[in-house]
Amino acid sequence: DSQLWGLNAGAFHITNLLLHIANTLLMMILLYKMTGSLWKSAFVTAIFALHPLHVESVAWVSERKDVLSTLFWLLTMLAYVGYVKKPGVCRYLLVVIVFALGLTAKPMLITLPIILLLLDYWPLGRLRMGGSQPGAARPLRFLIVEKLPLVALSIGTGVIALLTREMSEIGQQFCDVTIGMRAANSIYSLIVYLRKMILPYDLIPFYTHPGASLPSWQVIGSAVLVVAITWCSLRSRKYPYLTVGWLWYLISLLPVIELVQVGMHARADRYTYVPMTGIAIMIAWGVPDVISRMQKQNSKESADKAGQANKMVGIVAVAVIAAFAACSYQQISYWRDSMSLFNYTVNTDPNNYVGHNNLGVALMSQSKDEAALKQFRKAVKIEPRCLRAQRNLCNQLYITGHTDDAIDQIHKMLELYPHEERGYLMLGMIYLRQSKLDLAEKYIEQALYENPNDAKAHQGLGVLLLKKGKIDEAIAQISIAAKLSPRDPAIQDKLKYARSLKAETQ
Repeated sequence: DSQLWGLNAGAFHITNLLLHIANTLLMMILLYKMTGSLWKSAFVTAIFALHPLHVESVAWVSERKDVLSTLFWLLTMLAYVGYVKKPGVCRYLLVVIVFALGLTAKPMLITLPIILLLLDYWPLGRLRMGGSQPGAARPLRFLIVEKLPLVALSIGTGVIALLTREMSEIGQQFCDVTIGMRAANSIYSLIVYLRKMILPYDLIPFYTHPGASLPSWQVIGSAVLVVAITWCSLRSRKYPYLTVGWLWYLISLLPVIELVQVGMHARADRYTYVPMTGIAIMIAWGVPDVISRMQKQNSKESADKAGQANKMVGIVAVAVIAAFAACSYQQISYWRDSMSLFNYTVNTDPNNYVGHNNLGVALMSQSKDEAALKQFRKAVKIEPRCLRAQRNLCNQLYITGHTDDAIDQIHKMLELYPHEERGYLMLGMIYLRQSKLDLAEKYIEQALYENPNDAKAHQGLGVLLLKKGKIDEAIAQISIAAKLSPRDPAIQDKLKYARSLKAETQ
């Protein structure tokens, strides 16, 4: 996008939107090819296209990986359906290649081989213990072996993701989130996602992790509900779509359920982009079956009343889709710009420290320094361990002339994070501007000790050496800074200035 359109944000959004439209069309084609049911497939597709939980994946440009990986998820399923209908080596290789491409977009696809196994049960009817096509049925062992190349790709991708994934700054700060806390949050999140699918309100871009504050009754209640739904869905052999839909939801959420904690979010709306389809399938096929069963039990009901019931179901379905579309329209308005998004976030969740920090950054970009400072103070008060908020608060205190407060705050930050090189650099630069050169040198050198490749620290040390009259040493330090950050004009200007001073002295 950048090579084609530069920094035109609208073009990036159009790409995401086009991918979402492509996913919607593929979803409809896939469901119809597998089930032959037009209107039920259309209902699931409409939910996928218009549900407000999906706004984040499409409106947030950096979530391109969601819409792109889902494109390959659906293409893999379509290729698999083609292979099932007409087995062959080339068709199977197509499944493997498209699946591999999806994994490069986002590792969340590692559960797709299991979802394909579920599709063998329903609606493809390939599993010998059940299904609508007994002639095409295969033993479970055969179907598992058939998926082994895909499973190997999933395992390899999962291992690489775990070994090479860089923990976010926030994630690194909260290593005291125990496995018990993660498990409790994961179980609770499974039910929270269901609530948000049915009643999509208070959808924000960041949900703070509850840590140990999650009430036990909520965790236990969520666990009981998850077990009960799972048990009922597995027992409903007459309605295999319930089993497939529920397990689709659970299994596709596993990679992002936060058992492996990355960052400090508890959950994210974007994680429902694929899993929600399982719940929609349960509703689309389940409701008509319930009505049909009720009609059979009442033998006196006329055909006209049955027709009226079906029409009523259609009207309700259209109303639900329209309501979700209206909610999405409202949700999209919050993503107009950073001010709108994070004002909405802190108004929805006043204790959202990430929202306050990001709102402060947005206010800084509009030169509203005091308002930004207020937001950074709130963020640090709510969560002192949020390093980004600490940095921003220290920097903003200095910018707004609260130098003594800035020094105190930096020392507080360094107590929490003794290896935070930016804190030492900020102290060094403050003392440099106050001409306290010995103190400045002490802290800038400490910053370089923590991070020898910090271009700003080398530049700062160079400026300090210039003030001490050590021009050759200063040029050496600024030259290192220029190599580390060759596109920084301030460093290049400072290097030219240092060299001009040396020329004057010769």
